[in-house]
Amino acid sequence: MEIDKHPEHTYFATLLESQPQFSASNLFAELHSETEYWMALLSDLDGKTFLRALEGARHTFDALKHENRILRHLEKALDAHGKGDWEEACKGYSRTLSEMWFAISDWGSALQETADEGPLDHYYPTQAERRAKNIEEPARSSDEDLQEIAPHLFHIYRNLDRLFCIGQELAGRQRVCLINYLQAREAHKSQEA
Repeated sequence: MEIDKHPEHTYFATLLESQPQFSASNLFAELHSETEYWMALLSDLDGKTFLRALEGARHTFDALKHENRILRHLEKALDAHGKGDWEEACKGYSRTLSEMWFAISDWGSALQETADEGPLDHYYPTQAERRAKNIEEPARSSDEDLQEIAPHLFHIYRNLDRLFCIGQELAGRQRVCLINYLQAREAHKSQEA
């Protein structure tokens, strides 16, 4: 697996090094840093480049808004988890996951817009399809074009990595909540009997 070859490039490695490892405040700091990156990107561009970057960035800002909501739900869920309120924690994690799908969709749209008309555009025909149907190379295939979009693509991939990593953690936490909730109900029934 690719993540096993370079674990230092994954968001999971970031979580392992964080103290505490899974906290809303650390994730809010990450979100703030990412928002600053995209704001700086748009403020430092000339007119033509700005319009092209804005196409991809509009989806990034939607994704970042969803991530802000994710972290608000997560903060409440982590608080409930810490108090042993398994029902509320599980609901909060579920709300977090639900909001996460919107963010993932927006990051996917940002990926598409950023790579549009380039060799990494997943809607553009593959090399084999282009050869078979005599279709020309994508319009934005130069080294300069790729150098322009590569940093943004890396940021988008990192954001997707972060969301999927958080999603895995949430699935594990929901499992723990369910187990603890069922055990607490069983203990309560035993006490009543």
